[in-house]
Amino acid sequence: MNSDQAKAIHMRDLLAALSHQPVQVQRGELWFYSPFREETDASFKITRDGRGWYDHGEGAGGNIVDFVMRLYGTDVSGALTQLDDLNIANTVRTGDPDDQHEFWQTPTQLIEVPAARKSEPKVTESEIAVTRVQPLQNRALVAYLKKRGIDTETAAVYVDEIYYTQKGNPYFALAFANESGGYELRNPYFKGTHDSKDISIVRAGEGDSQSVAVFEGFMDFLSACMVAKRKPVMDCIILNSVAMRDRAVEAIQQMDVGTLYLYLDRDERGRQLTEELTAQLSDLTVHDQSGLYAEHKDLNEYLMERNKARALAK
Repeated sequence: MNSDQAKAIHMRDLLAALSHQPVQVQRGELWFYSPFREETDASFKITRDGRGWYDHGEGAGGNIVDFVMRLYGTDVSGALTQLDDLNIANTVRTGDPDDQHEFWQTPTQLIEVPAARKSEPKVTESEIAVTRVQPLQNRALVAYLKKRGIDTETAAVYVDEIYYTQKGNPYFALAFANESGGYELRNPYFKGTHDSKDISIVRAGEGDSQSVAVFEGFMDFLSACMVAKRKPVMDCIILNSVAMRDRAVEAIQQMDVGTLYLYLDRDERGRQLTEELTAQLSDLTVHDQSGLYAEHKDLNEYLMERNKARALAK
């Protein structure tokens, strides 16, 4: 793809591929929550012809190539490669000012978005049609993992990439398999589930067969692998949701282990979950490992801050 081809892509199609939908229309301009940060008031807009954007929070704007360069921290060549990977050139809009797209029919139309979707919109199986699942290689997803402090070599052992459509729009995400044959989905802009929600179990195969480690999400599990610089030496259970607590207890009871290591979030929900698991599994020796990442919300935040500090120290 060259620059002219890239600039023919409508910004709304690019944002849709990145799981961003407009929340408001003012004078023909679509407004979004900024892709560059979490926010509760939309400050990012694209022009009516779809060729330009402006972020009021940063006081910066430009064309689609400028946007991709800013989003991924790359140069022009890297931005064009990222757009190639997104594979949205076949959904180009004309940018005609008289376009009758639903979002432009009312000059001051407000599109209601549930509060829970403002920073992490959820997706459900009924809205998703999977087109393919393949080994991790997408540059955008690899870049996202890198921002989270996780290298490709570590992640690729446990995580695939999934391509799907939701309400006719194409998307892609990291895919982490669970015990019911479903996938936990994650990209920089949302997390959700395809098919049934369930825990995930990673078998160590060899090592400490008398212990099991519990993580809330797969990013924390991958972070533990990065911190330890090795694959797990004991079986690991990833909850994928605190609502899976009882399912995890059932699985642990079937494992015939004597020791439980908890790597849960250091927030009120995580502390409550620690107490509940300790009470429900009172016959096991339970170690709360959250002190290892004290002053951080979770293990992944600890990993990112540690990497940042090491980079500044060089």
